[in-house]
Amino acid sequence: MPLAGLARDVALLPIKLGQEYTGSLTPSPTNPQGEVCYKLSVKPDTRMTLNVKTSGFGIIKFAVYDSTKSLKFFHNTVSTKSKAGENMSADSKFSFPAIRDAARLCLTTSNTNRGQQYDLTVTAKPSRKAKTRLKLRKIATNPVKIPQTKPPVTTPTFTPPTPADPSALGFSAVTKTSMTLNWTDHANNELKYVIYNSTDGINFSF
Repeated sequence: MPLAGLARDVALLPIKLGQEYTGSLTPSPTNPQGEVCYKLSVKPDTRMTLNVKTSGFGIIKFAVYDSTKSLKFFHNTVSTKSKAGENMSADSKFSFPAIRDAARLCLTTSNTNRGQQYDLTVTAKPSRKAKTRLKLRKIATNPVKIPQTKPPVTTPTFTPPTPADPSALGFSAVTKTSMTLNWTDHANNELKYVIYNSTDGINFSF
């Protein structure tokens, strides 16, 4: 018989993790599958492991419900009997997946006539979560561009050295048609001398 989507309103038995519990699934008119439920008190996303030993012919179903009584997971454990009619026990160990809100663990039997017995131990541990890997990536940063200030444009000026003025100008060998001009040279960087003529000392001509 499939388990109901919602848990029945039955009394919840306390349970401690790691402690063994022995019980019987005894069918009755009001509880035809002999359902027994334990109240779970585990942290969210906890993976539970059940170590179970069952006896009596039939199938024991284990179901986990959340706090809203909604079915989250179930598992079957089968017990058989020998040819002589003696009950055989079956040992099994299984784990439920991590359930965020596990509130109750319920057991039912398919043997609605005689029921079944069980020994149950529940352990729990946090589920393994994927490791978070951080990857550092170097991001190239643009160098800060410093504006370059152009130097002011300057126009070079060239002032050639002025030769020193000659002195002691005088004439010699004066005739009606010629004369000789004499002076004392004080410069060593002149190219040539040019003689200008003036009758008033103001206006000169070449």
